[in-house]
Amino acid sequence: MQLKKQKILISAIALLVFIAIVLISIRLKKQAILFQGEKSDFSCGENAYYSYDSSNHIVTITGTGTIDLTKGYHYMYDTIDRGYSEHDYDAVGELRFPDETEKIIICEGITGIKNSCGANCRDIKGGATYEHLKEIVLPNSLTDLGTGCFANQTSLEKINIPNSIKIISSYAFYNCDKLYYISFPKSVRIIESNAFEKCATLPEVKLQNVRYIGERAFQNCYNLKSIEIDGGIPDLLAYTFDGCFNLQNVKLTDNIKVIEHSAFRNCKYINRNKIYANVESPHAYKWSEQEKRKDLEEAKAEVNNETD
Repeated sequence: MQLKKQKILISAIALLVFIAIVLISIRLKKQAILFQGEKSDFSCGENAYYSYDSSNHIVTITGTGTIDLTKGYHYMYDTIDRGYSEHDYDAVGELRFPDETEKIIICEGITGIKNSCGANCRDIKGGATYEHLKEIVLPNSLTDLGTGCFANQTSLEKINIPNSIKIISSYAFYNCDKLYYISFPKSVRIIESNAFEKCATLPEVKLQNVRYIGERAFQNCYNLKSIEIDGGIPDLLAYTFDGCFNLQNVKLTDNIKVIEHSAFRNCKYINRNKIYANVESPHAYKWSEQEKRKDLEEAKAEVNNETD
């Protein structure tokens, strides 16, 4: 009886080892295909796929609908609605593409990019960061940039925002500290809170038709020297350009009548008298968090109802 039990146990162990070997073989085969630069059908969305060319470290994404640049959980979070809490930390996905990726090309047909972080992107220590990623190419079919979609891509250097984008979501480019070039087409009407916070290399910002800019949108952009804001934006919220130590040239639309407190804090080279000359309420403490949320919702409704 004892011998029979031993045989059964040995058979079970052998079966488990065989299954493990098969699964490992399948995984290694997939990785071999991926890193040989062959065209693959790895999924990054319900109807989207990517291939990786190891000869030039380029990821190409094709298909339709919304894509996910990371693997894992993504928690949606409204910073204005709920504020910060020590309990609100993010779940950030693992890298979906090889960490050697230097360029991502997103082809026509892709319409959205999922959130890559939620609660507070600023609290993330590491996360899904592609350490060699320098450039991302976006298609004209893209209309939705999820919260923190490119946050913490610390090697990203340049990106062109397509004319199809109206709203740049919270934390979209947070801590992209090597980002030195980004285009802002006239289609961009709303920039949400913290969208470009800590883009430390960005030299200038030209917004042609903006309706709303959220709190801390450009906070701690240390190398920012020039900003030009035009459009129907009625006010600048708190800490918008706080910590932009090298800011010198500021040109604002006459539509801005309220500049909330600390909007230009720690900007020691600007001419404050000139900036605030036509402002009715400088250094204001105007809104509660609920009022700010309402203002953002109204701006979104207005923008979404506009005809192109």
